Amino acid sequence: MSADEALGAGSTPGATAEPATSTLPPEARPREPERSTSDLAGAVTQDLGELVGMHIDLAKTELKEELHQSVRTARLFGVGAFAAYMAVVVLSFALAALLAEWLDPWAGLAIVAGTWALLAGALLVAGRRQLQQIDAVPPKTVEAVKGDVAWAQRQRS
Repeated sequence: MSADEALGAGSTPGATAEPATSTLPPEARPREPERSTSDLAGAVTQDLGELVGMHIDLAKTELKEELHQSVRTARLFGVGAFAAYMAVVVLSFALAALLAEWLDPWAGLAIVAGTWALLAGALLVAGRRQLQQIDAVPPKTVEAVKGDVAWAQRQRS
């Protein structure tokens, strides 16, 4: 057996016979060179850039969720506006139909108008409640940024 075979150099082209550092005890492992202040500042700047990017992605996601809720709220307002429009249309037909029927004209008009007014009011109140639940400030992003600011301040001190 040759020296190359004993060291394992002949088995893989370009392989060296250096022992793996992960098998050595910690005190025997070679020390990594110390990094300069500018290297560390560069690494911190890069990490900060990645962190800001992640926060922007989180804000986009939260804003997209708020947009979907806003669309649902707008639909409720739209249905409420349509109900109000229908009240006007039905009032017009009711006026023509009830004038010739058994009720006094004002009583028939009051019943139809009251029914549509109640429906329109209920839909508009439901839309208003949903509108009040929309939060324009993304809370998860705000909390994450506060935590990161606190972390950065601790690193500086």
